[in-house]
Amino acid sequence: MFINELIEWIASKFSPRFEIYRDARHKFDAYRRINKLNDFLDNINMEKRKSLRNDPELLEIEKMFHDVIKLCLKDDDQQNVPMVYYELGILYRIQYKIQESVDSFQKCIELLNNIPFPSKSQKKVVSNSHYYLGFLGLDINDMKLAKKEFKKSMAIDKAMNDMVSLQITKNVISHYNLNGEI
Repeated sequence: MFINELIEWIASKFSPRFEIYRDARHKFDAYRRINKLNDFLDNINMEKRKSLRNDPELLEIEKMFHDVIKLCLKDDDQQNVPMVYYELGILYRIQYKIQESVDSFQKCIELLNNIPFPSKSQKKVVSNSHYYLGFLGLDINDMKLAKKEFKKSMAIDKAMNDMVSLQITKNVISHYNLNGEI
């Protein structure tokens, strides 16, 4: 972990896009930690999530993520764009911006699926994107979407032999009583 943070810090000294991205991620992680926002978002109701659409901190983070995408595209850096879309998808889900979240996760998946030889971490991001799309299905009571996306996430995790993530998704399915559905 320390090595990755060191590499990220060094990269941020040579490129504004890395600096903005690092700062946005750190602010977003801190926001989620301070507000105790987990994957289920079961500790925050829909009205509160909708009110977060105008939260100044989240709007600033959203703008920073969009700035990073613009800088990456300007510099022809296709490698980092999918991760920014992934982070945006999570941000939009927290704010209950359903369509924006779906679009961000789908864009992330599309970009990563176009990489000829994706790394294990890139495959994991695809799996996680499907996982969050499953939660979005639950958010809007679209069980068909939830089932389809959780199933895709599980297939990727199984292919990668990621039994921990596979079990987590199975626990989510059980938690939401989708056992017979998938």
